[in-house]
Amino acid sequence: MDLERLKRRDPDAVREFILAHHRQLRGYVASLCLDVELADDLSQKVFVRALEGIGQVMDMSNFGSFLRGIARNLVKQARYQNMRPKEEYALFVERLHSQESDSGNLSMLERSEEVQALNACLSKLPERSRQMLHLRYSEEQQPEQIARELGLKGGAVRVALLRIRLALLKCMRGVVGSSVAETLP
Repeated sequence: MDLERLKRRDPDAVREFILAHHRQLRGYVASLCLDVELADDLSQKVFVRALEGIGQVMDMSNFGSFLRGIARNLVKQARYQNMRPKEEYALFVERLHSQESDSGNLSMLERSEEVQALNACLSKLPERSRQMLHLRYSEEQQPEQIARELGLKGGAVRVALLRIRLALLKCMRGVVGSSVAETLP
């Protein structure tokens, strides 16, 4: 690959650059973040950042290392940005569990609008998704255990659980509305 053509942003050189490094880079990013959608987004951002900083590259011999360095930084940034919503979610769940209602000894969790929305959204999920959630959260099985039980791979179960949680969150925000749903990550 011709570094000078790449620095001039020659479309053919950029295309060659991406094709030459995409598969390996995406695999590397996916191994760092374990989130399929995030890995795709971050891989694209790595290429954008690499092209922005291509003027600093003197030769192509260590270019894979250059890309992996950018990828590590972007994954760290993504983890940092995603920490706050997870902490907010934990506080939300703890608040629901800790508050007791004055009537009938029902916990806030059993009476809340959020739980009603969650139950409605759960009922819309396919049986296999509900089964995965049950195994993970009711029986507290690890993704690898669930994978063995369902005849899948551990990574497939982790990705499926992530997508199921995202679908539930989207559904709940649609049912509950923005006032309460904004407290959810």
